[in-house]
Order: sequence, then C-alpha cells, then structure tokens
Amino acid sequence: MLSLVSLAVLLTGVPRPQEPPTNAPGLLFESAIRPLAPSAMAGVLWYQGESNAHRPELAGRLFRMLVTDWRRAWSRPKLPFYFVQLPAMGRANWPEFRDVQAACLDLPETGMAVAIDVGHPTDVHPTDKRPVGERLARIALTKTYGRNIPFAGPTPSNVRREGRRLRIEFTHADGLAWTHGRGPVGFEVAGEEGRFHPATAEIDGHQVILSAPDVRAPVEARYAWAPVPEWSLINGAGLPAAPFRKRASPR
Repeated sequence: MLSLVSLAVLLTGVPRPQEPPTNAPGLLFESAIRPLAPSAMAGVLWYQGESNAHRPELAGRLFRMLVTDWRRAWSRPKLPFYFVQLPAMGRANWPEFRDVQAACLDLPETGMAVAIDVGHPTDVHPTDKRPVGERLARIALTKTYGRNIPFAGPTPSNVRREGRRLRIEFTHADGLAWTHGRGPVGFEVAGEEGRFHPATAEIDGHQVILSAPDVRAPVEARYAWAPVPEWSLINGAGLPAAPFRKRASPR
C-alpha cells in the first residue's frame, strides 16, 4: 500500500529526499548515541564490528577517538569502557587487528574480554556468547564495582632472553596452565631476521619458557597469532590469554 507521501511523489514527480547511507560517518552516533547523553550510566560494554578490520592501524586510532568522544559527550573523562577482542575467524588481518585492540588498554578505565576460544572459522558471529558476557561481567564487577575476582587472562608483562630460550613473565597468572585436553600450542619465536618458528613451551610458576631448535638467538615471541589460531594458555580461573607479539627486553 502506498503512503500519502509516496502517492504525492508519483503524481507530482517531486523527487523524494534521499536518506544517508547507514554507514555514513557519524550517522549512528547522532541517531542512537547522542540522544542518550548525558543520561546516567555506569559504563560502556562494547562489542567491536569487523567492517574496518582490514585497516587495523586506522581502526585503532578511530577506536581511541570513539572512547574519548563518548567520554566527552557524557562529561566523564573516566567513563568505564570495556570491550571485546575479536574472536577466531578466517580473515587475514585479524591478528593485527586484535593486537591493535589490546594496545588500547593503555587508555584509562578500559578492559578487554578475550574471545579467541569461542570463534568459528567461517561464522563472524560466534554462537557461544555466554563466556564473552561473563568475561565482560568479571571486568565490570572488578574494575567498576570493586569485587575481588579474577577478571583477565594471563597477560605478558616482560620477555627476556636466556641463551637460546625466551622467558615470558605474566600477570593475572595464578594457576597458570594449559587448557584441558591441549598441550602447549600456539607459541612461536623469531630471531633478528623476523622469521617465526613453532616453539616448545613449558610453564615455570607465573612464567612460560620458549625455545625452538631452528632459532639460536630468539628475540621475539608471539602466541595465537593467526586468524584462527591454536591456543592453550589459561589461568586458574579458566580465562584464556589474549594473542600477543612481544620482543625481549634489552639486556
């Protein structure tokens, strides 16, 4: 059934005004977010879209601007902003995009829920969403509401070289372990030439020691660095480590 406006356009030939495309810059913010400010809210839980994952550096800059702009809109420079790192998915740029997301944790009052263990190679929307929601809740309960519970997976804080081995120190590493049914998979090391090789890994307290027969002088480690990576490292709360790439500290 034609509306009166549509019928009038047909009869008069007057062109109908065109609506902006749904991905026009600022459209969603102006229509869906700005009307909410400055209503009271405790913080933001953000699940990142994927349409700009092929440009990770630009996406990282835009995400930082988004956080800053929302905080300005609410007149709250420290508005909590907790987000989800992209899960496993068969797209080439996703390792770099996840790394950019993790780097945004240097913004104050932020937190990142890791989802590397719940993705699917061909489905951009993981069906197992409960762990993601629970991990976001852990972050909010700890950082916003003051609960004393584990809220992050093992996080590398330092890498140092010991001869032909790399020793990685982790925070949030109480009960550091390999997840049930998996061995120590997903680790790689590289020398100065930058060529990564699969590494063997062993846990030593809150640390992981890596080595590879083909790398005599390792200087860099990475973990779960693939669109759909192997993963294995968790802490005692069952929270997985995020994918990472980290160089050894200078001696």
